[in-house]
Amino acid sequence: MEKNIEQYEGGFERNYNLKLKNYPREIVIESSMLDFDHAIWVEIKISKETRTIAAAAAKMPKIPHQLICQKSFNALKNIIGLKIEHGLSKKLKELLGKNSGCVHIFKLVWLAADEAANYLGRFATLEEQREFLKNTCVAYREDDLQQTTGDKQRKER
Repeated sequence: MEKNIEQYEGGFERNYNLKLKNYPREIVIESSMLDFDHAIWVEIKISKETRTIAAAAAKMPKIPHQLICQKSFNALKNIIGLKIEHGLSKKLKELLGKNSGCVHIFKLVWLAADEAANYLGRFATLEEQREFLKNTCVAYREDDLQQTTGDKQRKER
């Protein structure tokens, strides 16, 4: 890609960070976002036994509309009890987005839940992994998974 410095008119940088902590009965995932206008932190706790969201919290030390944006914290109570499974993204968007939530809180919770799914998947049986990951990417396309040897087998296309 060729850069023409004379036409450069500025830009934007946004950073996301994830940190997963493993405890005997739960995992805690912290996700954060930092840019020029925002510093937002979200923490979710996931029960290992039930694979459900047991707790959720957020902090917004730096946001454009301090009093208004923090109202989106109220929506976090709606995700308690949600299971880490197929369809979670749609549920999160419905519960945390729109005019009573915050797109940034939604994204941070989604990133944390996605990381929790990846982490919990390490301890699942092969069948559970296949079911959870089915149709999430080309490697786990349902019509390409065979259950003959216990390993994922790719069909020739």
